[in-house]
Amino acid sequence: MKRWKSYAKMLLCMAVGAVLGFSANMAVRGVGKRNLTDFVRGIQGWIQDQYLPLSVCLGILVLVVNVSGLLCARSLFKREQQVEEDEALEKLEQKVELCQGSIMTVTTVLVILALMLIGIGITENRRGLYGTLICFVVVLAAVIFQTVVIHQMQKQDPRLKGDPNGLHFQRDWMNSCDEAEKMKVYEATYKSYLLVCNLFPIIMVLALLAKFIWNTGSGAIFLIGLLWMIQVVSMRIYSRGRNVAGNL
Repeated sequence: MKRWKSYAKMLLCMAVGAVLGFSANMAVRGVGKRNLTDFVRGIQGWIQDQYLPLSVCLGILVLVVNVSGLLCARSLFKREQQVEEDEALEKLEQKVELCQGSIMTVTTVLVILALMLIGIGITENRRGLYGTLICFVVVLAAVIFQTVVIHQMQKQDPRLKGDPNGLHFQRDWMNSCDEAEKMKVYEATYKSYLLVCNLFPIIMVLALLAKFIWNTGSGAIFLIGLLWMIQVVSMRIYSRGRNVAGNL
């Protein structure tokens, strides 16, 4: 009975996908393929026209987020050293961790946006060259600020090891964490894995629709498929290696 329910769910998902695909096709026909293409090209043209200002805005955001975040974390850490009550100390530690984690996350997002901006907005004129240089400076500044944050975390907790710019930083950092911190990372990684597993099919369908509707080419489909295969195969390899190591 349970197996039939599983097959029924699969058929239901396929039916929902077919309905969504048909709806998208009818929507494109109703709006007009040329209108949608012109809309997308208009967005790309606007980004290219505003390439330099957008690059400057990203640079300002990187500076504001990291400088304010580092100052906030430093202030909280000084208050933490002056507190003796366990409950108040724990709350301050959580605030420091939240502040530093937010800096790392937002900075990484800004780096991704900078790289996307280079790919979409780059042009062969002088403004395009200046915008590209600013974006590369943004990426470099973000890496430097993240290194500063990691050193700040290591100063607060001498147990944490690893060179942020070394090849084995992630391994050294994880090995220096206690069991509670490792479990927190493992849980977050597992939830991220589940999210990506659900997103890959959706993104692949969107890439296929984009090719059929706007003739975007096969590059996106190839990259998404490649990343999807890497995720599936690497997960299998590492889980198999874990099982083999456990049996030895």
